[in-house]
Amino acid sequence: MKEQPLILLVDDDPVILELMREILRSGSYGVDVARNGRVAVERLQKTHYDLVLTDMVMPEMQGLDLVQYVRLHHPETLIIVFTGYANYQDAVSAVKMGAFDYLTKPIGAEILRHAIDRALKFRRLTRAQQDLEMVLQGAESLGWQALELVSDTEEAAVLSGLREEASQEPDLKKVGQRFLDASRQLVGATHGSIFLFKPALGQFSGLAAMGSNQEYRAGLKVPANSGLMGYLATHPRPFLVADLRQDSRFPATPGREGYSSASFVLIPLLGRKFWGVINLTDRENGEPFTSRDLFIGWLLGRLLVEILEIRQEQEPAEKFTPPAALAHDQAPVALAVLDEDLKIVQANAALERLLGTEGQVVAGQEFFPLLGLDFQTQQELTDSFRGALSGQEQQKISMKAQPNGQTERFLEVKMMPIPGKEGVTQGLVLMEDVSELEQLRQRLRLFEHLAIMGKLSLCVAHELNNPLDGIRRYLSLAVMKEEQP
Repeated sequence: MKEQPLILLVDDDPVILELMREILRSGSYGVDVARNGRVAVERLQKTHYDLVLTDMVMPEMQGLDLVQYVRLHHPETLIIVFTGYANYQDAVSAVKMGAFDYLTKPIGAEILRHAIDRALKFRRLTRAQQDLEMVLQGAESLGWQALELVSDTEEAAVLSGLREEASQEPDLKKVGQRFLDASRQLVGATHGSIFLFKPALGQFSGLAAMGSNQEYRAGLKVPANSGLMGYLATHPRPFLVADLRQDSRFPATPGREGYSSASFVLIPLLGRKFWGVINLTDRENGEPFTSRDLFIGWLLGRLLVEILEIRQEQEPAEKFTPPAALAHDQAPVALAVLDEDLKIVQANAALERLLGTEGQVVAGQEFFPLLGLDFQTQQELTDSFRGALSGQEQQKISMKAQPNGQTERFLEVKMMPIPGKEGVTQGLVLMEDVSELEQLRQRLRLFEHLAIMGKLSLCVAHELNNPLDGIRRYLSLAVMKEEQP
């Protein structure tokens, strides 16, 4: 990025245009201006800008049209939109099209500078991440030979020594501890952990930890679908998080307890299979991690995967767990097999948790009354299940339930026939708790309703303000000339 970021300011109001240009120039930005969207497009075709600030309501070309053009033809350029109208629908549309931020007039100088600084910082981090992705893609094709990328350096010497020591250490936990000690030397991490993925158990199991409470953290068991490690299991790419509070990839992630820094590195252990995760955080100097640290961390992960795969070849094969047993114990979706009388033949652990019947025998009980349904919903569910058995096809229904008097939940239910013993027909019921999704839908409907009401209120206020303004002006004139009949 250039030393002085170049910003294109687009607004049809010359007073606002000049005022904002002065604010931006005082912030050491280069500024070009355009009186409307058409002129802005012409400037964008000739000059590369780091950021575009545009009004939403302009003649000839509206702000949304300009946002669409920039995202299509100049995707590396960020956009901040602003308007004098509190139109939340336009805000949603602009963000969906890719605008970085949305501000309403009048805009304070500090608010504007803060928004620009956030946008430019995000752009720098994005570019660094993209550059690093290219380096890692090339390094992955080299395998362990990627060490040559840092040959004749202190880091290469540490990694080579670690490789030799770890290959001779019989205790895998001590191997993990050696890797974390090396991470302190290589990238300055003061806290870290290594978790191995156990697919048969559906969880991550702690191997080693460094920093405060390390013994406790090394013994943790973490569900495979939770937190940042769960995210990494489905997106197995190295992650550098400069500041968790501002990273758009994890908008709903709470602060991490026990850490003094919001910057960390996540390294997936990926080889012939997904082995687990290395977490590194809290640098000794308090600064955020850099792309260099992520690359060194990736080399550490590559080396650990090599050692894990060598050990697997030397160890006897793990005991095979039947898929049915995995479905019973680990499947996150509630499963039940019902007979023709709607009684439970078999239920998995997720269903028992949903019903609140853990540790109880549910086999032989009628299933649908356990869900706490109203009469109409229970009858509809019963008819759908019998329809699945008779029609030999899948049925699907969404409903509200309150199992065992617990909190009300929204469930999505699928029912399908399965062959039973000696030709007896049975049905498989899959139930997924979609309460969170339904709550989000309800909130979205509420926000859409509020947006419509806000827009209507603005229209009414506008229609009232026009005649009231005329009345006020005539009254002022009458007061001024009250001595002149």
